[in-house]
Amino acid sequence: MSSVSVVVPSYNGSSRLPRLMSSLAKQQGVEWEAIIVLDGSTDNSKDVVARWADVLPVRCIQLSRNWGRPTALNAGFSEANGQVLVRCDDDLELPENFLANHSINHRGDPVGVVGMCIDVFPDTLYARSYGRQANEDIRRMAYSTPSASAWRFWAANCSVTRSTYDRVGIYDESFREYGWEDIDWGYRLHKLGIPIVVLQDVEALHHNPALSGRDRSAKAFASGASRRLFESKHPESELAQAVLDAPWSPWNVAVRATAAWMRARSVGGVAAILDAVADHTPPPVARKLISLGVEAAGLAGRRAPTLSSGANPTEET
Repeated sequence: MSSVSVVVPSYNGSSRLPRLMSSLAKQQGVEWEAIIVLDGSTDNSKDVVARWADVLPVRCIQLSRNWGRPTALNAGFSEANGQVLVRCDDDLELPENFLANHSINHRGDPVGVVGMCIDVFPDTLYARSYGRQANEDIRRMAYSTPSASAWRFWAANCSVTRSTYDRVGIYDESFREYGWEDIDWGYRLHKLGIPIVVLQDVEALHHNPALSGRDRSAKAFASGASRRLFESKHPESELAQAVLDAPWSPWNVAVRATAAWMRARSVGGVAAILDAVADHTPPPVARKLISLGVEAAGLAGRRAPTLSSGANPTEET
């Protein structure tokens, strides 16, 4: 039996998987296996995995169509043999002690382990004015968040033991929008009284972040819609208890006004206008404009949840 099982949901990831596989090949200090779940992929991902399976303990599950990330995760974890289960996206690059560190952190009492992802950007205005800083802000927030609220960061890089996974149960397959199937699972883990820790020794590089305000806003819209499902499922949670509309302030008025323009088919257009204006403004102003689009899109998605952002439910961004 492998000590660690890595489950990777993937949709048309043939260009992303080689980097992940290369970093898996460098893992040290622990016995492991990887299960790549191809969620209805139509590219040559299966051939990519097959080539690496000749030299690594990697196997592939191919689903008949794109069922969404929760279904892909459930298929992978059902086949996993490891004592420690790591959930990993196909666009991550793992340091050589990544799996060993995940495993070491499960030697004591039951715990959920979260590793933050460091976004890797090309040198663009979006990256300089918004992308890099936004990623630094979320990582800083995660490391300062008390364990009782750390379930909000359960996402692309996390782990539990097999016995803990079985206690929590499978991922909820009704989450078809972008994100929140992970947060739902993390919240269910939290409700069992199992502490969740965010640790720096299991950080990984993320090579597929959003590259424009338009892309980021589209995902924020889909994520906002998915949040509505979470809130209806867990009305007692601190997120569900939060008031949908923030208190009055000039910024919040601007966010609400922008969100009012946004519908499923217009999110990209509104965000593209903000991107175009941001291209001709100083970085601090550009950051505000992009932030306006992202926050407004998330609010619009919460108000009118429909799957229309164009973000595939399995593809991590």
